[in-house]
Formats: sequence, C-alpha cells, structure tokens
Amino acid sequence: MNNKYREKILCIDDEQSVLNSIKRALRGFCEIEFADNAERGLEYLKNSGSYAVIVSDMKMPGMDGVTLLAKSKEMAPDSSRIMLTGDSDQSTAINALNEGDVFRFLKKPFDNKHLQNAIASGIRQYRSVIAEKDLLQRTVHGSVQALVDILSMANPGAFRMSGRLKEITSQIGQIQSFEPPWLLELAAMLAPIGYVTLPDEIWHNRNQRETLKNEERERLDNAWKISSQIISRIPRMESVAKIIELASEPSLDGAEESAMVLKGAAALKIANGYSLLRKTGMTKAEAIADLANVEGQLESEVVIALSSVDLPEDQLVLVNLPIDKIEEGMIFGDDILTTDRLLLAPSGLKVSQPILQKLRAFRREKRLSSNLPILQPEKAQAV
Repeated sequence: MNNKYREKILCIDDEQSVLNSIKRALRGFCEIEFADNAERGLEYLKNSGSYAVIVSDMKMPGMDGVTLLAKSKEMAPDSSRIMLTGDSDQSTAINALNEGDVFRFLKKPFDNKHLQNAIASGIRQYRSVIAEKDLLQRTVHGSVQALVDILSMANPGAFRMSGRLKEITSQIGQIQSFEPPWLLELAAMLAPIGYVTLPDEIWHNRNQRETLKNEERERLDNAWKISSQIISRIPRMESVAKIIELASEPSLDGAEESAMVLKGAAALKIANGYSLLRKTGMTKAEAIADLANVEGQLESEVVIALSSVDLPEDQLVLVNLPIDKIEEGMIFGDDILTTDRLLLAPSGLKVSQPILQKLRAFRREKRLSSNLPILQPEKAQAV
C-alpha cells in the first residue's frame, strides 16, 4: 500500500503501547521508524539518514525528551520536532521550545486525527525548509559563480588562485564532512574579492616572487578582511563572511564562534596556505610538511586531511589545445597571455563561458596564440 507522504518520520517513546497506537494511526500515512528509548533514537538519527519529523515522548528513563530533541536539532537541523507529553507544566513547554526547537506539542492521550494533522504539518514545514535551502543554495551559488567569472576577467591577477583555492577547500570539506558543504565552497569563491582593491604592482611583484614592501604585505594580508566586510552586508551570508574573516587570523584558538564557522575557517585558512606553497613549486609532501607546525588544534586537523587532497595538476598532464577545442570546465595549465603580455586568465583557473568568449575575441584580433595550455587526463592528449 502506498503511503500518503513519501517522507520518513521517527517516533521515540519508552511505552510500547504508545508506539503501537502511533503505528495504527499512521498506517498508510507515511514511513515510520520506532525507537523505544532516547539512546536508540539517537542511533537511528546517526545511521538512518534524514527524517522529516521526529516525535518524542517527554518523560523517558535516562534521557528526557527535551534533551533528546536538543541533540536531534544538532544532528538533523531541518527536521520538524513534535513532543508528546502528559505534563502541562509551563516550564517544561518553555524548555522544550528553547532547547529542542519544538514545532508542536501533542498531549497524551491523543486521537488519530490530531496526530495525523500534526505529522502532516510537520512534513509541510520540513518541505518548506528543504525547498528554501535548495533555492538559496542554487541561486546564491549561481550568482556568486557569475560574479567571480566577471571579476576574473576584469582582474585576472586578483583571482589567480581562486580555482585552486575552491578545489582544495571543497575537498577538505568533503573529507571532514563539513555541513553544509556549499557554504564552505562559497567562502572559498568569495574570499579573493578583497584583492580587487589592490594595485596591479602588488600582483606583479607577488607573481614574479619579488619581495613585497611592508605596506604591500599588510594590504595583501588585510584583503580577506575587506572581503568579509563586503560579504557581511549580504543577507544570510553572515556565516560565509565570518569564515573568511577568521581564516585570515594567525590562530583560531579562543575564537568565540559556532563550531561550523570555526571548522570552515580552519579549512579555508589551511587550503589557502597549501595553495600558496604549491604555487611556489613545492610537492604535496613538502607543502604538508611545511604546514605541520601550524598553530591551532583545528588547523592541525585540517593539515592531516591534506594527505587525501588531490590537485588537478597532480592527476592531469599539460597539453596545447586549439581554442575551438577548449570547453567550459577545462583547466588552464599556464597563464594565458596576449602577444603584448596582457594576462587574460591565470594558471589553474577553470574555463567559464565568459572567459572562453573573451579568448575567442582576442584570437580574432590576432592578439592570442591559436593553441593554449590546458590540463587534461593523460588519455586525452591525442585530442
């Protein structure tokens, strides 16, 4: 028999009779999993994927419903939480609302219709949260990518290593199970925005590995703080801005921010350091060894994760391709310069449609070579 709702819910109660009543009331309504104590309920949350609704009794042996739902909020923040209670005490309700983020209360004994209505409302709430997050992720990510593409064309020097930084940071996030992953990726994409405030001379000296003046070094070091200030003005991007700001600090130890922000800042900070070291010609092992004595516990954990990070240039070979064979998503294997030495795209940057159009325009003007350096899998060299 098909259920009315495709979502899955979790019901936790130490009384088997209550679980049986819920099972009867929701037969054909939705998929249900049952746990007869709080600890087992947390195991389900850890191992069985997401639940649209979590229903918990208030009074259970060991861990009570308020504590359970508070823990479930950390493990499944998108789920709607419903509390079953025979206790009408006001303080209980306040604690549940504040600590467990309870969506709705149901007083025992409950009738089937009230339970079904509450579950249906919880599922609708869950769908709304998921839809909003998905829309935010796709809309913001697409907008940020468009912005970065435009800025990369306008100021290639400032975004010289943006592609590599994004790749390293994303891989670290996957290794460390960072949630939500798109937030960390946005931080990596937006961190270089502050670089556009720097004069071309600083980029020239840095890219030629010449010694920077103290003032130039200070401006370069403060660029991410400028990025953070700009991004902090965008609604719902506060966490991204804070990740970028903290990533520019010498150490994260003692910083008073959420675990998510601190973990993201550590990932971005070490990814940037690793990227810079690899740019100097260091091997993967040499760069990791150089970072081994980094300050901060969170940063040290990220350095350990670097052993599983693979850069495109470590797996690809350099080939020269005609411009008409270059496609969106390919990676430049060297700086793309015009015949008069104007930088159009930095080494390591992923080819985007706007950049591809720019290259074709310069080629039509005969200011660009017909073949360009691209990183590709070895088997593709014959193209």
